[in-house]
Amino acid sequence: HAAGGSGTGVFNEALARKQQGQQVWVIGVDKDQSLEFGDDVTLTSMVKRVDEAVKRVSKEVVDGKFKGGIETLALKDNGVGLADTSTKNVPKDVLDLVEQYKQKIIKGEITVPSK
Repeated sequence: HAAGGSGTGVFNEALARKQQGQQVWVIGVDKDQSLEFGDDVTLTSMVKRVDEAVKRVSKEVVDGKFKGGIETLALKDNGVGLADTSTKNVPKDVLDLVEQYKQKIIKGEITVPSK
């Protein structure tokens, strides 16, 4: 899902189906949603690394370089990524492939559309 807070319904449905014996997976967004809904239904989560943004802005303030405005953090800035708990349900070979593509994006070998 990519529905922010309303994505909770996707997880609730997945948990209900799991209780009925169905095998279902949900991919979380914004934070590690396995911490809230468990590893039984959370395949992985895409996380926004807000901690990296806070660290960057804090350093700018301390260094007297804070200007305000909009700042976008990308893969190269460790601004987004997969949850650390992804190793529980995603096979290593898949995670290795994700890492390969991540490095290609960072190096500019693959251009991610911005719109």
